[in-house]
Amino acid sequence: MKKLILASNSSRRQDILRKAGYSFSVHIAEIDENKYMKGELSAEDTVALLSRLKGEAAVKEITGEYVLLSADTIVVHENRIIGKPESPEDAFHILKSLCSKCHKVYTAVTIFNVDHENIDVIPILDSSDVYMGDLSDGEIISYINTKEPMDKAGAYGIQGLAGLFVDKIEGDFYNVEGLPLRKVYKELKKLGIYPHAISDQYAY
Repeated sequence: MKKLILASNSSRRQDILRKAGYSFSVHIAEIDENKYMKGELSAEDTVALLSRLKGEAAVKEITGEYVLLSADTIVVHENRIIGKPESPEDAFHILKSLCSKCHKVYTAVTIFNVDHENIDVIPILDSSDVYMGDLSDGEIISYINTKEPMDKAGAYGIQGLAGLFVDKIEGDFYNVEGLPLRKVYKELKKLGIYPHAISDQYAY
């Protein structure tokens, strides 16, 4: 079985894979995301491009045979891509705009199956609708003071305190967290990569 590499420094994605039982290493190759966030592409194309570019940058730095997984998540509200907040004030305005409304979360995953010089690329795209509740200014400010929103697209982390603020999710919860686990599992098992507790070798 090939080794699995996650090309992401996201603690959320690492936790999802780890809790699912996967063994993996982490290799991060930085790209300049901001120049692709100008609205020139659709939300779906933007997130897919960022995911692929992150993976391609990592693949250039690794030799051998392996399966590499890269990902990107963006929040879209009223046809506008919302990135990570630039300041506490920016986080406040973002969260205020999301209150009592529905927004979309897109996550793109790119799987690179690398056999020395041969590389097969498998794209995954998922979306979820998130219905944010009505929040007071005090709740928003208190949340921002925890620092949790400052490194997250849409200025919130569904797996943290922001879970208290969401009324409903339509779609995969893990997609909102940053990795559509079911779709990833289905593609990885085609490549013979399973979590520790799962196998297709048993027979009755």
